[in-house]
Amino acid sequence: MIRHAQELLNIASTARTVTFPRLIRLGFFTIRAAPKALACFAAVFVGIIPTDLSIATVLLIVAVVFVVEVLWYVVLNRLCGSAITALGVRIAYN
Repeated sequence: MIRHAQELLNIASTARTVTFPRLIRLGFFTIRAAPKALACFAAVFVGIIPTDLSIATVLLIVAVVFVVEVLWYVVLNRLCGSAITALGVRIAYN
């Protein structure tokens, strides 16, 4: 690595196109990999959701939480990825 430090990397061949479905998939797998959010929501919902709700209402609540979580991780991934990329470009060209 040190011997070839002055050589430029060919990253154009390894770059992937970022698409919305790919970001959604990444957000979904991020949620699955970090079940702390699931445990937190389960703990909150046990105390907040009344026991007399229909199954359809409970499933709707779960679906809304799922969509919000996936979108949150997509946005977070996009922002952090952009910030890290910008930092890398700044370091590379200074």
